[in-house]
Amino acid sequence: MMCDLLLLDDDPLVRMTLVNALQDEGIDVVGAGAETEALAVLRAARTPRVLVTDLDLGTRRSGSVVAAIAQMLLPGIAVIYITGRPDAARGRVLGDREVLMHKPFRPSALAETARRLIHARAH
Repeated sequence: MMCDLLLLDDDPLVRMTLVNALQDEGIDVVGAGAETEALAVLRAARTPRVLVTDLDLGTRRSGSVVAAIAQMLLPGIAVIYITGRPDAARGRVLGDREVLMHKPFRPSALAETARRLIHARAH
């Protein structure tokens, strides 16, 4: 059984706000506050179609490392990187199923991007 989206953000307020907003948009979301939680979800029965991860998780492991692991475990998973630091993604080359969003953004914009990636996967 799949869920639509796994959201990884170490800031509890940001995570809760985005999870609630995405659920209000009708997206099935699982929230994670640390990479260990996210990796457990990625290995569980409810595998997500889209991973949303903050690039700066406040730990030695960045969101891009978690995304690389997710892409190895679940080939074809889409990734939306979110960041509040414009320089965090400088020089980064994104794949065709990867998107970068700069904070602040509207939760509805995140929902729209996630839906587009979920729909693209279905075809």
